[in-house]
Amino acid sequence: MVKKVKQQEKQEEVVQTKKNQDIVEAAVEVDQEESYTVKQKKENAKKLLKAIKKLDAKIKSSIDKKQVIKAVEALQKYQQDQKSKNSAKKLLQDEDSFIHVNFTLNQVPEKPTPRPLQINLPHPFHSKAHNTRVCVFVKDPSRAIKNELQDLKIPCIAKVIGYDKLKRNFKQYKDKRKLLQEYDQFLADIRVYKMLPEALGREFYGQKKYPCPIKIHGHKTPKDLQKIMNKASQAAYFIQGNGPNYTVKIGRTSQDPKELADNFEAALSHAIAYVTYHEDIKYSKIQQVSIKVGESPELPLFNQLTKSEILAYLDIQQ
Repeated sequence: MVKKVKQQEKQEEVVQTKKNQDIVEAAVEVDQEESYTVKQKKENAKKLLKAIKKLDAKIKSSIDKKQVIKAVEALQKYQQDQKSKNSAKKLLQDEDSFIHVNFTLNQVPEKPTPRPLQINLPHPFHSKAHNTRVCVFVKDPSRAIKNELQDLKIPCIAKVIGYDKLKRNFKQYKDKRKLLQEYDQFLADIRVYKMLPEALGREFYGQKKYPCPIKIHGHKTPKDLQKIMNKASQAAYFIQGNGPNYTVKIGRTSQDPKELADNFEAALSHAIAYVTYHEDIKYSKIQQVSIKVGESPELPLFNQLTKSEILAYLDIQQ
């Protein structure tokens, strides 16, 4: 009887040892997977930064900054004229006072990403001076995060909403629409980012007011979080879409033309790099670049013929 009990205990010990080994091996696999993910992210970040630097140099050499400044001044004048003509109709300031840069590629990326790209412009157009209001969606329980953010100096953060409250209080179309109208831009705790399309619905994504993912947890000090949140709340964001036409906001018509020209270069190099670097799409695939404000005509700043267009032109000349 004693022998049987010992044998049973030994078998149980072997089984438990195997279970422990399985747990350790599973943990090692997770660590390896996480390490790979972190490593891949770092490699992608380096690749993107390299592409941005390369494109920045090419843009500065192929697009005359003086022409950009002249184009900006023309748009500012156009906007002032439009406001004068339509003052009785009370034009919406947030609809027609932002300048956008548009660009077109003649090669469309096969795997576009919907994830917004954060662009920290040299002269931000979202700031306390511009009365920017930012709403942040966070992981529950939200109270601790709210308290932490309230203790920091982040002037543009106007509202923090937990994911459960978002689902509970903003079910109706009118509630979502009101939320959209109350804030200039939206940030999302990276831990709830992928769940937001279901909670927000097409009202948000149809107007391209995508919440922009940001890591709120795991920072060494509150000052680190404060710095990241201020950068994120003052940044411009580029939404890639399916192409071949792309657009990114670069500033307000009230800003200095030289500042807007600086923003133009920074935004364009970041946006084109983000669209092209994954699939190594060449600079020669950029067909045209222009800027506009509201419903104004697009002012062209760069045009590039394709090989087929050049050959067609040469055939005509012969």
